[in-house]
Amino acid sequence: MIRLFLRQYVLALLLSIAGTAGLMLPGAAIAQSTEMDSKTAPTKEQVVKAMTDFTKDPLSPEAIEATEIIARYAKDSPDCWLNLVEPILEFGRNQGDNDPLAQFRRLLFVAFLAGNIKPQVDKGVVKDHSYEGVLQVIQTYDQLKALNPKMNIDAIEKFRAMEKGGQLKQWVEDTVARETSKGGSSI
Repeated sequence: MIRLFLRQYVLALLLSIAGTAGLMLPGAAIAQSTEMDSKTAPTKEQVVKAMTDFTKDPLSPEAIEATEIIARYAKDSPDCWLNLVEPILEFGRNQGDNDPLAQFRRLLFVAFLAGNIKPQVDKGVVKDHSYEGVLQVIQTYDQLKALNPKMNIDAIEKFRAMEKGGQLKQWVEDTVARETSKGGSSI
């Protein structure tokens, strides 16, 4: 049941990325694609290209389509495992209807997915890589912050300080272990 809920959450998140950002995902083109139908996960090759496009420039037109591929791979592929735990995903918590950073928070969630999926695809081992996901969040945050220097997300600034102090990896590992032992969510 939790897995189904998270799959629905990832899909809802994907749709809200486009809507909140005022962007249009090429839904008709994707729906008509012969490479991916709605019942199968994107291939590893497709997700690798999508992660490359997204991490290169998370606001590019290619990255917008890449968000859909990354989210669908996370949701539908048996070749990846993600632990989605609240304390790590704090950066994505919407701050209300007037949150000026809502569109960025959604992109940062996709960055977490991409960072978590990449080592799984590279190594061919289905195992959560939340630490790498957080590192990708920091990198994407820096890219977005370069365009919007006033942007500040406390949770990511905390990640940056912990990484600088050599504490982030252990904190992520401990947090995932603690939260999953309490019945935390995985997809």
